[in-house]
Amino acid sequence: MQASDIDDLLSVECEEPALVIVPSRDGMGTNAILRMPPALFPSHFGMGSFAKHVGEAERIGARVIFRRNPRLEMDVDDEADLRALLKNDLTGTETGRWLRESESKRASGNTARRRRWARNEEKKYARASTKPWRIFPMARKSWSGDSVVRAFRIT
Repeated sequence: MQASDIDDLLSVECEEPALVIVPSRDGMGTNAILRMPPALFPSHFGMGSFAKHVGEAERIGARVIFRRNPRLEMDVDDEADLRALLKNDLTGTETGRWLRESESKRASGNTARRRRWARNEEKKYARASTKPWRIFPMARKSWSGDSVVRAFRIT
């Protein structure tokens, strides 16, 4: 969301009573609402709130103005929403900054975990080896599942 998105909503000119509303991406929820006057009707939340708001406005005879805005319609409730969010240009946003930092931390954390795991495996195999040669694991562990692929270097 950007400040201009809110400015666009606030710049809508109409006479009271009126409702300016932006649905959620799935069309079931309400992601932005401007009631004129503010106490026109109570707020509703969750699934179906969009239809409830529109119904309340129509019931009292308020003008209903629908606005579409991909940034305002974005609501991150689950993994599919997050994937959709990542398709947007998040340059210059706090969300984009946070996601980049989180990805960087996650990636460096995975690398550190893999290195610790490989060192532990190397120690384990070195202790178990009674042969005059040493077996060093050159291991890659799949962090996305239970499968482990191992290759060994014999010296």
